[in-house]
Amino acid sequence: MEMKEILNLILTKVEGLEEGQARLEASMARLEERQAMLEEGQAKLFVGFKDLGEHLDRVEKKLDAVVEQTAGLLEFRTETEKKLGEISGDIRILAGELGRQNLEIERIKLKVGKKTSLLADYTQGGIFNISFPSP
Repeated sequence: MEMKEILNLILTKVEGLEEGQARLEASMARLEERQAMLEEGQAKLFVGFKDLGEHLDRVEKKLDAVVEQTAGLLEFRTETEKKLGEISGDIRILAGELGRQNLEIERIKLKVGKKTSLLADYTQGGIFNISFPSP
């Protein structure tokens, strides 16, 4: 092989290497662009996660407040039911007492009615000039 052929062969190989290097550089540039896009997306994700974390903190605080209010309402309900039960029992007792008192009043009215009746019988003879209202 002659020197010229060897040089042409080397030149061909060098040109092939240059073309390969150009392809590698283009591929590397695309990889760098993609990497930049990934890094940008990752930064957005971090911001999103931070926002999500803050939102979650607010939701947890609201949930804690709801749980606290629910506990307070449950306690209030329990106390109210207990007091209503006591009041209901007191009303039953008072109603029973009122019924007994009404019976006693009616008994007294009957007794007074009999006495007024006896007095009326006695006074009709003219001894007493007293009039009693009828019951």
